[in-house]
Amino acid sequence: VAAYLRNADIALPLHDHRRSVGDEFSEVIAAGVDHPWRVREQEYFLKQYAPAVLSETPYWTAIILRRRTEAADRAMDVWIDCVLHHSRRDQLSVNFALTSTDTPVTPIRISNFESDIHRWLREDVLKKRRDLL
Repeated sequence: VAAYLRNADIALPLHDHRRSVGDEFSEVIAAGVDHPWRVREQEYFLKQYAPAVLSETPYWTAIILRRRTEAADRAMDVWIDCVLHHSRRDQLSVNFALTSTDTPVTPIRISNFESDIHRWLREDVLKKRRDLL
């Protein structure tokens, strides 16, 4: 953790199988995991106010390291505002939150599926409670 946060307030992995935030918007719509009108409205907002964000490599938000600094707190406030106002798919708004607040970030380059710092629990190890899904 100390190494990742040496020169930044936040560190998080880059998405390893999406080229751009714009691609992430397309995938969210194609997968049907949020209302298309809500996703398109957010994409329109970014096209108008922060078009460069759509070309950035998206961050993958399953792992987040951060310091409790004013800059990090401000970025987290913007991020939750975006998630509550736009799509609940937080990967659509994290780049905007970090970029718009000039928060120092260290990108972590790891596989999103498995790495030296994380392992997903397989369903045979931790059964999902279907009644909760």
